[in-house]
Amino acid sequence: TSRGAMEPPKLACTHACAPATVRGRGVLLGGHAGTSLVTYASGHRVVLRHVSDLVPPRFYEHQYPVTVARISPNGSWVASGDVSGRVRVWGLNEDMTLKAEHHPLSGAVADVAWSHDGQRIVCCGEGKQSFAKVFLWDSGSAVGDVSGSTKRVNSCDFKPSRPFRIATASEDFAVSFYEGPPFKFASTPHRHGNFANCVRFSPDGAKFASVGSDGAGVVYDGRTGAPIAELPAGGEPAGGAGAGHVGTVYACAWSPDSAKLLTAGADKTCKLWAVPRDPQGDAATTPSPAGETSLPRLEKLADHSFGQTVGDMQVGCVFVGDVAVTLSLSGDLNFIERPEGSGNPSGKRVVVRSGHPKPIGALAVCKTTGDAFVASLDAVGRGASILRWRDGDGCVAKVRGPGHTSAVVGVVRAGAYLVTAGLDDHVRVASIETNSYESAESSRLKLPAQPRSMGADDAGALVAVATGDGVAAYAFDGTFGALGTLAATAAVGAGSGGKGEPSSVCVRGDGREIAVGCKDGAVRLFSVAPAKDVGVGSESAQPFSLVPGAVMTRHRGEVTGCAYSPDGTRLATCDANREVLVWDPTAAVVVLDKMVYHRSRVTCVGWSADGVRLATGALDGQIIVWDTTKPPLEGRVAVDGAHVGGVTRLEWRGENTVVSGGFDACVRTWTLR
Repeated sequence: TSRGAMEPPKLACTHACAPATVRGRGVLLGGHAGTSLVTYASGHRVVLRHVSDLVPPRFYEHQYPVTVARISPNGSWVASGDVSGRVRVWGLNEDMTLKAEHHPLSGAVADVAWSHDGQRIVCCGEGKQSFAKVFLWDSGSAVGDVSGSTKRVNSCDFKPSRPFRIATASEDFAVSFYEGPPFKFASTPHRHGNFANCVRFSPDGAKFASVGSDGAGVVYDGRTGAPIAELPAGGEPAGGAGAGHVGTVYACAWSPDSAKLLTAGADKTCKLWAVPRDPQGDAATTPSPAGETSLPRLEKLADHSFGQTVGDMQVGCVFVGDVAVTLSLSGDLNFIERPEGSGNPSGKRVVVRSGHPKPIGALAVCKTTGDAFVASLDAVGRGASILRWRDGDGCVAKVRGPGHTSAVVGVVRAGAYLVTAGLDDHVRVASIETNSYESAESSRLKLPAQPRSMGADDAGALVAVATGDGVAAYAFDGTFGALGTLAATAAVGAGSGGKGEPSSVCVRGDGREIAVGCKDGAVRLFSVAPAKDVGVGSESAQPFSLVPGAVMTRHRGEVTGCAYSPDGTRLATCDANREVLVWDPTAAVVVLDKMVYHRSRVTCVGWSADGVRLATGALDGQIIVWDTTKPPLEGRVAVDGAHVGGVTRLEWRGENTVVSGGFDACVRTWTLR
């Protein structure tokens, strides 16, 4: 094909999404020492992430939202379960070959575990009659009966050595123990005082542990199921340095030597316990108060505290080799390299890897550093999460401080500042240097209506916000101080029955013209005229006004994005009807059309720094890069499946790099030659 010299963009970097977390429920992470991988679920995908993060993350797609994924003991296969009750077995090879798909449960799968020989799989979760099943991985035929629970089974595990055993933890508070194969119910060694959340066998198979929402944890004999030790009660007063968790314990994990147990709790801590080789001996155990016939207590080796906010609750944990990995409710993965060290995480012992838990809502690239500031909703439902991404380093900072209380729809860079617009009807200012929102009153601005989109000029002196009512423009010099009164507003499309509502906005590089894309398919231009040019006294509170200009009609659908070329001579627009157009805004005519190669709604458009190439992203998951010096048929290259579910935002970094975000909550960098 005569595509010229342009080659399709190459994926240079993927910043992976965060694990999906739900308040009040634990997350069962998977880990495998041989491959050094952590597995977790996010939306419809299984994410395979290397402990070092030097290896790019990998993704595997399900038809339904995924709940759990576990790698087989030999490191060749993955079993993953989803909310439809299906369990898929697929290869950990280059093309991730699907080997088998079974439908053991009628409700969502909560946990999956492999037998040590890799032949059998036990899964549990929700259902009508049965809440757990054990079957052969290839044929799906049952290998016994692991029923008996009366409510959802939260967790299950296979004893990794013969004789095989299965343990389950259920919302009927019971920990059940099964012998086999063929597996049959043996006993209920313990009943928690609340939901039993997680059960895990030690790697040597000698013991297993369960933890629950009653704050308790119990260690059992792996062969007989008899309880042999327990975690101390939580909340003991000062001096109780060995105290356990206060409140729910969501997950537990064993160290590779089977001598240590890691627990993660809603008290925002994870704790490491020494499990003695001979639990009946008094070594490393504390006898209970006299008069009680209770179990010996485990000795605490380390206590890691992660903060004081709701997002710091620890909802999952796993060992990958000697590295302990815990998951915060906020979606942060905490990699603890020497978990034995006590005290708060400090120095290099804890590496926190953040990600976006929800689809990307806004994105801006800093021209000086090349970092991308990306916004999405946070996992806790407390508003927006804005992360600063750097290729090679991952997330280098979170934008902290008094931020938005709901979704962010626009992020623009204005000089040394970041200006963000949110659905809480406010515009806020953050410092790029300190990565934090300014707390001054002049750094916050109430909008006249709900914002849809946002733009700024090259110098960051003019910020325009498209709202449901019209377009509002503000002069900006680091704060919305003396000039912070509403500088200028213009009603857009009034009288067209609401169809002329703005949906996108952009500002020309010199700050003298604003283009507004509307729901009725029109692109309306406004020139920014200083107050003295309009004949208003210079002492006026309004430093400039917006003068309506041309109304350009050609789009047959809502104009979803618009962008001026760097020199301001051309304007690119895209619409919900799959079409992309390039205009000459001075003459108000289309100079490049027939750019209808996306398969669904185009969501974003951006120019390269030299003004030659144009990139567009759409809900079909495709990114198309157009060479505007050639006809669209020849001068375009595409990346299919750039983001699963669709591309929401993209922006150029220089002339050859595109940064994009999508519904898969990932941030990706693409390079062109």
